[in-house]
Amino acid sequence: MYKILLAAALLLVLLLVLWYFLMAPKDTLGVDGELKVGQSLISANGRHQFVVGPTALSIVSGGKPSWSSQQYQGPAPLKLLMQGDGNLVVYDADNKAIWAYSFVRESGPFIPGSKLKLQDDGRLVFVRPDSSVSPLF
Repeated sequence: MYKILLAAALLLVLLLVLWYFLMAPKDTLGVDGELKVGQSLISANGRHQFVVGPTALSIVSGGKPSWSSQQYQGPAPLKLLMQGDGNLVVYDADNKAIWAYSFVRESGPFIPGSKLKLQDDGRLVFVRPDSSVSPLF
């Protein structure tokens, strides 16, 4: 009986760990992480959501849009990739880069290994490998 209870407890722990890594809301897009249409980042406090839509990106705060990119008129759907070189890139359905942080950033190299994070205040930031933070906008 003891072995059955122990096995059941271990199975439960394993299922919880799998759920956490596969299903739990995430506030960070890691290195080489990708968000496709309908996927999102959710701030740790649950008040803000960064959403990838079929033709635009948006931040929703308290159930209302607080920021949105321009609508893309090309082949949908979009996907967002946090590249290993530190560049954040939006691709269209033809896998063509239609926007990249490198398009708007005017100086300095990208920091390989950076991540994208949605903070509890609703801001998107880059988190560098040394844990320093730089706002996206």
